[in-house]
Amino acid sequence: MKCCDLSAGKLRNSIEIQELTNTPDGQGGFSTAWTTIHTPNAMIKPVSGGERMRAMQLNATVTHRIYLRYVAGIEADMRVKFGDRLFQIRLALNLEERNRWLELHCEEGAAQ
Repeated sequence: MKCCDLSAGKLRNSIEIQELTNTPDGQGGFSTAWTTIHTPNAMIKPVSGGERMRAMQLNATVTHRIYLRYVAGIEADMRVKFGDRLFQIRLALNLEERNRWLELHCEEGAAQ
């Protein structure tokens, strides 16, 4: 999708961009938790689906493209939360390198 095909009216889904953070536990260790760093509106578009075996279990995955206004610092080790659904970010593209729109290539069912 080109950035000129996008408009604010298409950003109907409220999502959370989350990153994994380490918090000191006071005893020399740390605990990890997902922390919301940004809450933009977005357009979520399913692209494909499939199944794969993992640990002797059949797991379904669905690949999506998520479009939102440009936010600096979004990386592939982050995830998107949409309601109760989780999407692992695989790639973040700055459309046309104009810092206006991001296209996130995500995989549902892969985020933890």
